[in-house]
Amino acid sequence: MPDNDRESSEASASGQAELIALKSEQTARIVLRDTTLYVHIASIIAIYAAEGQAGSNEPLVHSIRVAATILSAVIFSIYASNDFYVSSIGKFAAAHGSSLLQVWEREHRIGRRYRLQKFLRAAAVLIVFPGWTTLQIAPILARSFDFLQIVAVVSWLVVIGATLVFLVSDWGRSRAAQPPDSTSVSPLSADLTQPNEPAAM
Repeated sequence: MPDNDRESSEASASGQAELIALKSEQTARIVLRDTTLYVHIASIIAIYAAEGQAGSNEPLVHSIRVAATILSAVIFSIYASNDFYVSSIGKFAAAHGSSLLQVWEREHRIGRRYRLQKFLRAAAVLIVFPGWTTLQIAPILARSFDFLQIVAVVSWLVVIGATLVFLVSDWGRSRAAQPPDSTSVSPLSADLTQPNEPAAM
């Protein structure tokens, strides 16, 4: 029996250490995900400044727009992959973590604040990625057909399609994390509000 208890204790400690490592990775990926969004916003400002400096040099402006469209596709792929892992780690922790960690993960995904954050993030993604690349692709399509135009159009389509897939899957993960119905009580509040039942005689 002591050996079984020791093995059980070691397995539990190992599992908790793994979860701590996963939560550390989740935090790092959240930072990287948000940083990519800020970097892309900064790149938009820099690209507009470069277009202004190019002035009437149409070939240079065209090249800048093509590069901007490709850059948007690359940055979005980094953003979406990190967001996916952030959600996956949170879901795993909610299912396999300690009781306190499970409660925290579930509470973190319930309520108006979480839904507002998801809405604002989705709006920012739509504006910064497909919205901005569409503005860049419009003058590119007006030019004569060339290889750079093909690359830019493919990058634009990748951003549009990947954004739609990302938002739909993100919405699905959010729905899966919600309580089964509107009358469900969160784990923390259930312990506080549930009346004590009389002991059976």
